[in-house]
Amino acid sequence: MGGDFRLVQGQVHGKPVDVAIRGKWTSKTKSSTELAAKVLGEERAFWNDYSAPHYLISLLPSEETPGKLRRPRRSKNSFTMFMSQKAAKLDFDMKFVLAHEMFHSWNSGQLGEIPADRPHFG
Repeated sequence: MGGDFRLVQGQVHGKPVDVAIRGKWTSKTKSSTELAAKVLGEERAFWNDYSAPHYLISLLPSEETPGKLRRPRRSKNSFTMFMSQKAAKLDFDMKFVLAHEMFHSWNSGQLGEIPADRPHFG
């Protein structure tokens, strides 16, 4: 990943959780990173799976209406969120999105990817 990003790092069970942020946001960067680390820690504890060596969340600004998210892009041990800079608050919706996207990182590795010729939702 390249560009004008601020990188903030948290820890979950001694492993890095990085939040790469582009743009200016209304919420506090440190609080967002702490929330991401807490959600990831809870998911890893729930699944008793601490094998991932790291995790990356990229947060990019979009022209979406505050409160709306564009569909996140996922990669192994990471995902990218596109959202309005005015919507970046630490509310239930943000927690839900973090938990939902992090779950995809776990379940695709454990259950396998959906073949390209099959429709999928998510």
